[in-house]
Amino acid sequence: TEHPMFGRLNEGPSWVRVNKNGALDFRGRVFRTEKPLQGYQDIAVEGALAVFNDTLAGPFNLTAVTPTAFLQRLVADHNAQVLGPTGSVDAERAFSIGTVDVSETVLNRAVDARPLPNTWDAMMDRTVKSSVGGYLVLTGADLNVINWMTDPGGESTQELAFGENLMTLVHVADVSEMVTAVEAVGAESESGKGDFLTLDPNHPSVRALYVDGSGKTHYGVVDPVLEAVAGRRVTSIYSQDIKTRETLLKHANAELQARKNVSITIDANALELALVDSSVQEFQVGDSVRVSVPHMGISETLPVDA
Repeated sequence: TEHPMFGRLNEGPSWVRVNKNGALDFRGRVFRTEKPLQGYQDIAVEGALAVFNDTLAGPFNLTAVTPTAFLQRLVADHNAQVLGPTGSVDAERAFSIGTVDVSETVLNRAVDARPLPNTWDAMMDRTVKSSVGGYLVLTGADLNVINWMTDPGGESTQELAFGENLMTLVHVADVSEMVTAVEAVGAESESGKGDFLTLDPNHPSVRALYVDGSGKTHYGVVDPVLEAVAGRRVTSIYSQDIKTRETLLKHANAELQARKNVSITIDANALELALVDSSVQEFQVGDSVRVSVPHMGISETLPVDA
């Protein structure tokens, strides 16, 4: 209770900043406090990007838009909603766009569901979790510039190795999101009678997936090699903005490519050798670090996320 900030950090309005080597390394908002009988206080802080949960995305349909333009639209709509107590823009929650170096593939993006998703969900589902991939990285003197990067950081010279600085490691292989076939549906016909654009059944890469209870055949793209191993696993994509079969086929193939692989996650904890040896490069969030565990067959370069 002798700490000068005891009892002064409140969930919601209070922000915490952490400086490292003379520069801002982290800023976040207090979202939970705990005060047990023992007389101390625990503060839980969420990173600055969490404020995108405060606002709504859409409704909008953006046809033939680049990743840069899509991110700009999301951030602009977010900034218009983050008002402070006086009705002016809350600078803590406002952001600008920095570098976008992911592939500038032309996208079709729509946010028109009801209820509208919050901006964070829309941003995740349609950016880094989409077929474009990449990472959202904060830069700037106050960490209020959003960058959409293919590679979030540099490469660390410090290696995580079994028997040296590696403390724990868990290797997870997950196929829960994997698919072997994708059905794609585009815009509704002008007749408005429930007829939607579908894949061309005569195209050499399109196959019949199944026949529904009404006798209608559904078509999609399939990975035959993966299907022979994992069986048929179907998902579907839909966009009212797609009006040609050629574009619809491209989106179906992109979805299949993005989701046909086994998701591999390696969660490792290690000692920070830079704390005891100044000649060792310290870990930075976003850096790529080599992980070597020969007896598990692991020799991977992984990003530091915490």
